[in-house]
Amino acid sequence: MQALYAFEISEQQLSALMEYHLLEFSNSEKDFVFARKLLIGTMEHRDEFDALLKEHAQHWELHRIALIDKILLRMGLFELLYCSEIPPKVSINEMIEIAKLYSTSESGKFVNGILDALHEKFKASGLMNKQGRGLLNETPASSQKKSKKSNVA
Repeated sequence: MQALYAFEISEQQLSALMEYHLLEFSNSEKDFVFARKLLIGTMEHRDEFDALLKEHAQHWELHRIALIDKILLRMGLFELLYCSEIPPKVSINEMIEIAKLYSTSESGKFVNGILDALHEKFKASGLMNKQGRGLLNETPASSQKKSKKSNVA
């Protein structure tokens, strides 16, 4: 989030910002790879996400949305649409909690409303490809089988 915010308010190149902001993840290759994927993916799909936000942020013009909220919404959309391993509720809840910490007093509700509405739209249209325990494409029966197996082990 910090790198995306810095990019929005400065004239620095994204590559320089990435190098600086991703340093904190250098001790964990897994975290570094995910942070880089999230940063690059959010930027690559920025126009797509902004179009979705314009469509679903009723009574709000895109330029009037708090910058942190806009960044968190874009990040949430990237996770919903392009991170098949992350459960939708996890993505949405993470963005809500970050909004509560770093944005306005109403940001958590705003981010929740937009991401939840878009999540429902994506589910209905089949745009999300989520698989694995606790994810979209798992059937209740397969979840129960996994639970029984894990209880036995």
